[in-house]
Amino acid sequence: MKTANEKNKVFDFTFLSIVKSILSSQKNQLKSLCTIMNKFIAYIDILGFKELVLNNDHETLIKKFQNLFSISIELSLSQGKYNIIENSGKELAVPDLNHALVNSINISDSVILWTDDDSMQSFINLIVTVRNVINHCTLAGFPMRGAIVRGEMTFLKRQMGIKTDVTQQALIGKGIVDAYIQESKQEWAGCTVDATAIKAYIKQYEEMKNKVKYLPSIEYLVEKKLICKYKVPYKTGIIKDEYVLEWPAVNRTLPDEKRIRDAFSMHNKNTNDLSVELKILNTLRFIAREQ
Repeated sequence: MKTANEKNKVFDFTFLSIVKSILSSQKNQLKSLCTIMNKFIAYIDILGFKELVLNNDHETLIKKFQNLFSISIELSLSQGKYNIIENSGKELAVPDLNHALVNSINISDSVILWTDDDSMQSFINLIVTVRNVINHCTLAGFPMRGAIVRGEMTFLKRQMGIKTDVTQQALIGKGIVDAYIQESKQEWAGCTVDATAIKAYIKQYEEMKNKVKYLPSIEYLVEKKLICKYKVPYKTGIIKDEYVLEWPAVNRTLPDEKRIRDAFSMHNKNTNDLSVELKILNTLRFIAREQ
């Protein structure tokens, strides 16, 4: 099996490689500042999932998830790396998940990603991955809304049964609840980065900035368009100034209005609803700030 980098890839992972090198060189010092119980957690939902399910037959729905949604997730997790495999005499490019830097699970319309700890490197790994997930999935016709927090969470998994598929798995902890609550309140396609995550990153940065050269600050992450400050629209009509992921900046050319409207209507989703139109308009306003 041959491994290759994706040609003409949308993502630029040079920044991530440099940061990983800097932080890895001081791994022991930085490790003492993070905790295992606390993690960075992202909770992301597909917008319009009910319409997607109700307006497609089951066979079509499965094909869309396998050929579009799942591949978009896997490409984001693999950092654009893939393996070339042969299938029925044809060469296929398959995302190489050995390059995944965070954990993930897809349950129905939700994608949950989390890190092993709350280190600075883990924070960067998660925001880079989630930023790509939201971009890839949204432009594939699965607009996504999410929230990233820092908190306690444990993943429990148990496989049982021989003749039947009996699996028990659970994500337990205040962190996953906080992420879900924050995600569900927003009125757009986008992802907030909660103050709990930002403060944890800044705290470690302040403690280590004089000991580790070229340590990336929050301001540096903003400069590199991984995150930014934005007035986030909420369902209650409240607008909060928060850090969010700069997911449109993944693309060489920002998505235009047609592409965003297509994303919300693709796969037979109905957009003739005021709440859907509001989400579209709020998403377009966020993208327009970059132009």
